[in-house]
Amino acid sequence: MTAGLTLQQLIFDGSYIVGLEASKIFLKISENIFEKTLLEVRRNIVQTYSSVLLARENIDFLKKNKNNLEKNLLELNQLYENGFEEEESVEQLQITLSQLKSNFSNTDRLKDLAYDMLNVTMGLPIENQTRLSDNLSGLTSQNTVLSLLEADENVENTIDYKIAANDKRSKELLLKLEKSKALPQLSGFLNAGYVSFSNDFSFFDSDQSWSGFSLFGLSLNVPIFSSLGRTAATQRAKINLEKSKDDLTEVEQQLKLQIAQAKS
Repeated sequence: MTAGLTLQQLIFDGSYIVGLEASKIFLKISENIFEKTLLEVRRNIVQTYSSVLLARENIDFLKKNKNNLEKNLLELNQLYENGFEEEESVEQLQITLSQLKSNFSNTDRLKDLAYDMLNVTMGLPIENQTRLSDNLSGLTSQNTVLSLLEADENVENTIDYKIAANDKRSKELLLKLEKSKALPQLSGFLNAGYVSFSNDFSFFDSDQSWSGFSLFGLSLNVPIFSSLGRTAATQRAKINLEKSKDDLTEVEQQLKLQIAQAKS
């Protein structure tokens, strides 16, 4: 009978070291994506909220225009009946009023759809009777901050740049990972136990003789040939790294353009 215990310990592995470093980067990427999602949800709510207010303003505007056109049409009809206007002028104004009424009805339907979209965006039931306490002019005056024209244009503080920068860093680590596969792996082991011999099953007797043994050593795994597979994988990783650098530059330029457009 033999009873023993074997312990194995990885001493050096290039891919393991890279993996520990990459885990922090991928965690950061996840955090950035979560922050990006929160910002997108917030932006969608602001845009949908504004669209509801804009629809209400349009309805008020069209209603005033419709009332004015109805008054003008009434006056024009009276002039026409008295021979001071042509029938064509009356018909043109009637067509204009008809188009305005159509636009009014369409805008009113769009307002209801905007309310439904706002409920969906905020996670509320679509039939929820949401009431907005703000108006478009009030929000505009409150959120027009001219000091933003002098704001810092450091795009590195934006979430899109952080995501692109972390993606570039992850591609660097993937290249490092492929290169590390050419390095040897070193591990250690310890094997210890007891062995006993008997013609009968007397191993649990108190007078049974047991002999101890132990063995320890190192195991070295050296990669020699991989049918050029490692070389191809390394080249792909280099290409992906160069692409991520170009993507980072593109994101930086796009952010600068967006900031300039926003200030304009």
